[in-house]
Amino acid sequence: MTLLIIDDDPILRGLLFAHAELADCGAAPIEILEAGSAAEALGKIWAANAILCDGLEGEWVKVWAAARKRGARFVLLSGDDRQVTQARLIGVRAFSKPGGTGDAIAAAVASSDSRFPIADSQVGNPAIQEADIANARGWEEDEEEGARVRKPRVA
Repeated sequence: MTLLIIDDDPILRGLLFAHAELADCGAAPIEILEAGSAAEALGKIWAANAILCDGLEGEWVKVWAAARKRGARFVLLSGDDRQVTQARLIGVRAFSKPGGTGDAIAAAVASSDSRFPIADSQVGNPAIQEADIANARGWEEDEEEGARVRKPRVA
């Protein structure tokens, strides 16, 4: 398996690389490629069968389209919750930074088929998507007041 990690922040890209090296992808060895921009990624996408991509300020869509055309698994990992929500609405496996980093890497290197049932079941259900994003941040909806409030997570 060849994983292409795309992030415009070289420090975060290096951390993702290190995390991916430790990922369990079954018996298959993992080769990791890196790119710092959408343009660089498009030049390397032909060699990858899985892509873990930062939001790249909206440029992820170009990479996703190329990955889809090639038939490669694509996972978005972004610090912009709007991009995560938009990606999920069109069926892209998407996770929020920093809380979803481990899940995003696991989804990218999964040795099973390219579908990711948890994310796919959330597509088209904005309430689940919003709750997922809020949960990742530790926010809960206060039903009585209709306001978002910080509440500690229960383990």
